[in-house]
Amino acid sequence: MNCVQLLPHYDCRALRDGVFFIESPYTLGFDGEQLGAYVQTMPDGNALITDDGQILTAALSHGIKLRPKLLQRLTDSVRSMGIEMGSEGDFLAHCSASALRDRLPAFFEGCLSVGHALKDAYPVPPSGFEDRLGDVLERRYAKRVQRRFSVVGASGHQYQFPFALDAGSPGQRLIHTVSGNTHSLRWSAVTQALGALVDVSRLTPSASMFVVIEGGPQDTIDQAKAALVEQANVIVYHDERSLDALGT
Repeated sequence: MNCVQLLPHYDCRALRDGVFFIESPYTLGFDGEQLGAYVQTMPDGNALITDDGQILTAALSHGIKLRPKLLQRLTDSVRSMGIEMGSEGDFLAHCSASALRDRLPAFFEGCLSVGHALKDAYPVPPSGFEDRLGDVLERRYAKRVQRRFSVVGASGHQYQFPFALDAGSPGQRLIHTVSGNTHSLRWSAVTQALGALVDVSRLTPSASMFVVIEGGPQDTIDQAKAALVEQANVIVYHDERSLDALGT
């Protein structure tokens, strides 16, 4: 048997006598690599098709957690196609060598279904500080929280605050955010917040405004607080109790 006899329209390489690598035109849903399969023909006229564990290896490299329930779901999804999962995490199928030309497209179809299932299990990117803070605010203040609240400043420019409490009421509180970590603080967010705070306070001197800082090196936090403190109440966020400064 040779590559032409297997799938003439797919890329094929003979690795050694009776062993071939077939590259399909398909890609996994979560990965840009082409789906491939190894084919080994046996002296008894049978053949083995396997991905050699490449699909699950790719999934792990993308941070997908291969939990037992997910692996069982993958196994169940391809069983009806005559594909099984081996003990090493490889997808494999057995057939007669004469049936390889028909079985290979079905094998790739099964691998595609595995790829779709793994795409659904793809890890959600970690949420940003603004998203996490919003969840805490909504848990604490429920429907009193409004996201992306727009306010007009003295210059006539419109500014969007990430959050407002009791928006539109005389006691509304406008909240800006500054993200950071133990190594750095997003200084561009400080200057952006400062510009909005200054312009809004010129039009509405009584506006109650807050800036919540996620974190950063202490000296950088001190610099940010010094820049913002005349225009807003500055909160350095550690946990939900930090928001007590917003009031009830």
